[in-house]
Amino acid sequence: MTRPWCGPSQTLCILIALVIVSSSGTAQAQAQAQARPQAFITNQGDNTVSVVDINTHTTLKTLLVGKEPAGISVCADGKNAYVSNPGDGTVSVIALPSLKVVDTIPVSDGPLAIVCDEKLLFVADWYNNTINALARSTLKQVGAIAAGRAPSGLALDARRNRLYVTNRDDDTVMEIDTDSLQLLRTTQTGHKPWGITLSPRLRHLYIANVQDNSVSVVDASSMKHLAQIPVGERPYAVSFALEGSRALVSNQYDNSVSIIDTESMKVESVLEVDEYPEGVNTLPDDRHVYVANWFSNTVTVIDARKSEIVATIEVGDGPRAYGNAVNP
Repeated sequence: MTRPWCGPSQTLCILIALVIVSSSGTAQAQAQAQARPQAFITNQGDNTVSVVDINTHTTLKTLLVGKEPAGISVCADGKNAYVSNPGDGTVSVIALPSLKVVDTIPVSDGPLAIVCDEKLLFVADWYNNTINALARSTLKQVGAIAAGRAPSGLALDARRNRLYVTNRDDDTVMEIDTDSLQLLRTTQTGHKPWGITLSPRLRHLYIANVQDNSVSVVDASSMKHLAQIPVGERPYAVSFALEGSRALVSNQYDNSVSIIDTESMKVESVLEVDEYPEGVNTLPDDRHVYVANWFSNTVTVIDARKSEIVATIEVGDGPRAYGNAVNP
C-alpha cells in the first residue's frame, strides 16, 4: 500500500488524513440528507417552513421565509420549492439540494395559490383577481392573466399545457393555455370553490366547495361538470391516492378527512384528524397522505389503503401546506 506524502511531519500527515475522512463523511451525510424524500409544511403563524423527512415522519429543518406563508409548490424537476407569503406580498424560493431559502421577492398584494412547471411559476393574486406568470430562471414577471373574483386554487397539467383556476367568489373554474397565457373555457362549480386537484390519469378535476360542503367533479377534457359529492363541513383541499382510486378531502369545520371512492364517486369513510385540517398531500408511495392541521400545529399521516391514521407530526405554528408540498 502506498502511503500519502505529507512532508517531513508525521503529525501533519495524521491531521491531513483526519480532514480527508471528516470531509468525506460530511459530504456523504449531506448527500444522504438531500436524497431523502421530503415534505415542506408552510407555518403561517411563525413565518417558517418545516422540512419533514417522509420516511421517518420527523422534522429535519425549519426555514424562515416571508410573512404568513400559506401556499407551496415543489417543482417536479426537484430544483426548487416556492412559497407564497400573503402577509407581505412575496414569494420565497427554496433551493432543494441545499434546503436553503435563496431569495424572497415581491410579487403582488395577495399571493396565495402557487404552482410551477419546468419554466414558469404561476401565482394567484387573491385581491387583484389575476394569475401572475414569472420566469423561474429570472423570477421576473412575463405575463398576467385576468382571473375571476378571488382566485383561490391552481392545478397544472404540464403535459397538455393547461392551468386550472378556481374562482371562489364566482363559483367557477377556468382553463388556461400556459403557452399563450390565454383563457380557454370557464365552467360553473359548487358554491365557493377552493382547492383543486387533477387526477393522476389527467381525466378529472376534483374541486372542494367550501360553502356547500361538496366536491365538484369536472371532466378535464370537456370541462363539463360531472358530479357533486357531499363531504364534511367546509371542505378545503383534495389529494388522490392509490392510483387515483381514492380522493382525500380535508374538512375544516368537522376536523375530519373524507375518503372518496372515485369509481362510485361516493364517500366510503371519514377519519377524525386534529383541529382545522387544510393542505392535503399524497406521498411518493401513493399510499400515505399528509394532512396539515392549522389550529393544532400538527400533520396527520393517513394510510389510505387501510383508511387509518398511523402517525402525527409536530410542526410549526399554524401549518397550512396548501398546494404541492412533497418533492418527487
